[in-house]
Amino acid sequence: MKRITSLITALVLLLSILSAAHAEEDEVLSYDFQLRFHLRAEEYPAHDRSRAQGYADLLDLLEFRGNLAWCPPTQSMDLHAELVPVSNPSAAISFRLYGVPDYMCLTTPLLKSETIFLHNYALMEFAAKAWQTFRLPLPYLVLLDPYVTIGAFRPLVKRWNAQFGPLTAGKNLSTKKLSKVEEAWRKDLENEYRLTSWISAFTSPLPNGSIVEREILALPDILHTVSSGKRLTVSESEGVLTVSNRKHQVLFSQKETESSYSCSLTLPETGTDYIPSFEYSAETGGTGRSVTLRAAWDLADDVDPDLESLPDSLLRLFLRLEGIPSAFPADAAVHAAIRIEGYALPNCEYTLDLSTSSDGSIVLSLSRPMGDLPSVPVFSCTGSVVPSAYDGILSFDTSELSGNFNIFSVNDQSLYDFVHRNGWTLFDGLLNFLYELPASSCQSIMDELENHGILELILK
Repeated sequence: MKRITSLITALVLLLSILSAAHAEEDEVLSYDFQLRFHLRAEEYPAHDRSRAQGYADLLDLLEFRGNLAWCPPTQSMDLHAELVPVSNPSAAISFRLYGVPDYMCLTTPLLKSETIFLHNYALMEFAAKAWQTFRLPLPYLVLLDPYVTIGAFRPLVKRWNAQFGPLTAGKNLSTKKLSKVEEAWRKDLENEYRLTSWISAFTSPLPNGSIVEREILALPDILHTVSSGKRLTVSESEGVLTVSNRKHQVLFSQKETESSYSCSLTLPETGTDYIPSFEYSAETGGTGRSVTLRAAWDLADDVDPDLESLPDSLLRLFLRLEGIPSAFPADAAVHAAIRIEGYALPNCEYTLDLSTSSDGSIVLSLSRPMGDLPSVPVFSCTGSVVPSAYDGILSFDTSELSGNFNIFSVNDQSLYDFVHRNGWTLFDGLLNFLYELPASSCQSIMDELENHGILELILK
């Protein structure tokens, strides 16, 4: 499942790259896509190879096609898609996923006229329950949706912006307002449902989640410590905007030009076991746009890890994107590298290469670095992504979206009623599709369900 998470990460990167190359911000970005996938099962460890081969056979059978539309001003998405068995296209499964980041809906002919509501607000709690009940690593998969984390920490950002607004040279961040932010953050970290659910889900798969939870809950204390209980000052010199404390320690800096932007967070000792930091930069040049992100959450120098059996790092993240085209489709070669280390997330390292052509064709390859040896491709995607016209206005009313069956808030009775309403239609609609699946794929799926205890629950 950790490798599946990595593969989905690659697809998220692909969508991010393509959406980054768009025209006017007030336009609806619409693309027709037709994609095929391939998984190299031989690159998996011997004990996972048989199951991986089943998934590889499944991917070889399927084509993913449809249309994806996105409107930046309204934050609205509309995806019409089909999973098509190439051996029998008439057995395809179609669905529509639409809405705004916090309110999504899913419809499919398999559920008659039923609409499933996917409420982002409760997604992390649902993921935590899936881990606690079935040991499914849904929290890690859910984290790939940036809006889950953005929504969870939005209250903290709002508290800051309510007191200080945008950073400008000459502004003082007063002690009184800093104290208000600290107190508000403490209350939010204890009482905001979405934030507490995020923390619980993020830490639940860890052997000792209290280590990470303690550091997150210490955010107000970090703010107080780095400011020394005094005001912070914002100044600018040679185009660099900085935020400093009374000891003249630079806590945050940013620089922006016509073709580049960079910022960094560098904190002194915070009084906590771990110190967060990050660096972000983006620039546009002759070969396209490049983006670099480095983040760390490392053990403080004055902390002895042996006293509490503390890991050296909670998180180290490196992400590099190069060659992002300014428009799409275009003849371009995009390279990406990602490395994740530390205690809080599954460790992995992959490189991604994406070639695009002016006719819309794409070739994507996900590889695993092998030291001094050439990288080994483990996953690939080929097909086309072509701009298309979107008919109408792309905007959704959240009140209409939320009035449907909320899959993340089911109980025994509501789930029974749902299955009673849709069970036969769902089975009948899936029958032709399931008939096309290779036996190896069915076996891999059944093994996965059995390992996580889901098969036993279904058969009760």
